[in-house]
Amino acid sequence: EIPSRFSDMRALRSGRLEMGVSPFAGHHILPGTLASFRREFPSVSVSVTSGNTTEILRELKRGDAEMVIMGKTFPFSRDPALTYRPLGEDRLLLVAPAGHPWSDAGRAEHSDAGDQTLVRFGGDCPLATYVDDFLLRNGIRFGAQVETDEIELVRRLVEAGTGVLITSSLSVRGSLASGRLAPVAFDGMEEMSWEIQCVYSSSKGLSYPGWEMVKRLEVACRELFKPLRATPPTSPSSP
Repeated sequence: EIPSRFSDMRALRSGRLEMGVSPFAGHHILPGTLASFRREFPSVSVSVTSGNTTEILRELKRGDAEMVIMGKTFPFSRDPALTYRPLGEDRLLLVAPAGHPWSDAGRAEHSDAGDQTLVRFGGDCPLATYVDDFLLRNGIRFGAQVETDEIELVRRLVEAGTGVLITSSLSVRGSLASGRLAPVAFDGMEEMSWEIQCVYSSSKGLSYPGWEMVKRLEVACRELFKPLRATPPTSPSSP
């Protein structure tokens, strides 16, 4: 029976895939890819666990997950036992709620930060270290800070008018499109981005379902991380 079982595995007519995802990846990257994977390979059993970076990497090293999807930590230290496969880069940007002076102006100076509240990431969120490094390098000090470790809660707090936010562009794409948030030009942020990675054991590699999932994630991320196209203004209708 062994040859037929291997044939089923290669054709993804059987098998199991256990994944760990960060909250960001679980909200914004995995859902569409997993749905299409399940439609095409319904016989492959899939298990997904969400957790912070420390938790999902611990699962990976214990063998409880075959692969994890997460944002790159900063500063980056590579574990020689793991393979880090880039999926794409998500641009970072400063956003403010609708009606905020920075939203109306579309731009802010570093010196303006002292009068504003920064809603920021804390805990084990990799984005926190990117933001902290940017503020430190540029000598930027906000007047007050509100901290949480949940990327979706951060967005909601800013939409409600709690303060401004430096975050992943993908995480606020819907809010920007609806006008609940607005991008704010801020010197030094033009080239800031955040790499999203698939991480797995270097010695074990990936199963057939794992490789199929990675290929699909790469395609999905190329589409997800395309820059937003500006909507062309509509010309007035002729009388």
